[in-house]
Amino acid sequence: MPVLAGRAHLYSAQLAAGDADFHTATRHIAQALSRFRETGANALHGEAIALRRKLAGQQAAATGVSLTRRERQVAEMAARGLTNKQIASELFVSPRTVEDHVGRAIRKLGVPNRAAIASQLGRS
Repeated sequence: MPVLAGRAHLYSAQLAAGDADFHTATRHIAQALSRFRETGANALHGEAIALRRKLAGQQAAATGVSLTRRERQVAEMAARGLTNKQIASELFVSPRTVEDHVGRAIRKLGVPNRAAIASQLGRS
């Protein structure tokens, strides 16, 4: 039964997200993740994680959460395919600083990795 409850929460989260009710959607995702984790339903757990990332991007776009000037600059360079080391050299910062900026951009944009930054930047 916990898997079915998890599915119900996942579907409820999708419906809430469709209505831009991010608070309710986030609550349902948390419940779904808990159910899937306790039952070992890894595929469904992955679906819930993907929805949480997508929701973060939608929420950021809807609420106007934006990247700082430097985060956007680094994200755009990463989207063009530059490595952290190349970006660091061009901006006169450490590769670790670039890594931090890329990580924050990924989190704020709600994308799974740096490869997905380009498509998300095109939408914002």
